[in-house]
Amino acid sequence: YAHDFSEMTNLPKPLRQELRTRAAIAPLQLATEIVSRSGDTLKRLYRLPDGHTIESVLMLYDRRRTLCISSQAGCAMGCTFCATALGGLARNLTCGEIVAQVLDYARLLADAEAAPQVDVERPTTVTNVVLMGMGEPMHNYDSVWQALRRLTDPGAFALGARNITLSTVGLIPMIDRMAEEGLQIGLAVSLHAPTDE
Repeated sequence: YAHDFSEMTNLPKPLRQELRTRAAIAPLQLATEIVSRSGDTLKRLYRLPDGHTIESVLMLYDRRRTLCISSQAGCAMGCTFCATALGGLARNLTCGEIVAQVLDYARLLADAEAAPQVDVERPTTVTNVVLMGMGEPMHNYDSVWQALRRLTDPGAFALGARNITLSTVGLIPMIDRMAEEGLQIGLAVSLHAPTDE
């Protein structure tokens, strides 16, 4: 949960200096956040390096710390009831931008002193992730699956695959492709009508 390369004292100092000139730990800049009145939900608006914004939400339950994360800035699917779709698709998020949403909330949950205060005893951890934020995850397939592999990797974030749910409007070729991935990620399909018409 390092905030800066200088905190990574398990790496040689020259490597930390090199990383500082070539990479970013947190590609997201917090623009604003809102805590629900009950203190069990936190929504954050992040600004991306190119100025686009995305949202993600932390939902606190008795035993679960569930994150709803975004996979795109905007969305191209055009669902008429969705506020995100009104602006269209700005761009796909990178793997790093997807993972960074989870890491940002993980840092918050791990630090008892971190603001804002929400109704959960800390330190604690992220337990569940749902890709139901801005964008259609199956429309950004490669970056989403690269992120899912990082989040489930025992040497990285080590979240159980069964604790992740990917939501789609129903892009069938991508659902077929997902079936071959070998990770037991949950699938949620949003049905908007009983027929395609």
